[in-house]
Amino acid sequence: LKSEHLKELGQPTRTFYPMHLNSSKLSSDYRLALHDLYTYLRVGGRFIKGQIPAQALRQLGVLRRIVGRIKAERAIEIAQDILEADDTAQVVVYAIHKDVVKSIRQALGSYSVGVIDGSTPNLERHTNKTMFQDGLLRVMVISEAGEEGINLFAAQNIIFAERGWTPKSEDQAIGRLHRLGQAGLVTA
Repeated sequence: LKSEHLKELGQPTRTFYPMHLNSSKLSSDYRLALHDLYTYLRVGGRFIKGQIPAQALRQLGVLRRIVGRIKAERAIEIAQDILEADDTAQVVVYAIHKDVVKSIRQALGSYSVGVIDGSTPNLERHTNKTMFQDGLLRVMVISEAGEEGINLFAAQNIIFAERGWTPKSEDQAIGRLHRLGQAGLVTA
């Protein structure tokens, strides 16, 4: 039954929007963090037995977080376009870092937003999911904590403000929408 339903839905459509890091207010933060990483690797950061030193991973994490903050600006614009074009549209926005989740929640707050991330208590998680599925929330911001075990098929659009380390995490997030109960085409 499930596989037949998903065949009828077709594959989710994936659209990629290029980002120009130089056009953001945060571009100087990005350039500085990138410079710090290059300096670290040139001065003494070495790969040891195929392992990346913890300091290099920390600096990569800083870069990733800054990129997430930059990309959140565009993700917010896309979500607003979808929500303004259709009064009944619902959108799921995927983010990883807490400050990125917070900025998306604040920017889209006028559309009624729920959040499911690692800090969301179980009762609030369940309430947010139910309210979203019932159409009482138009935006659901999820992190990796929202990748599995929840149904968000009330929405047909998922926007990745930040990308996971592996394609599996994105597939899992898309799977929250593209499942039994989905009535339309899913776009990521």
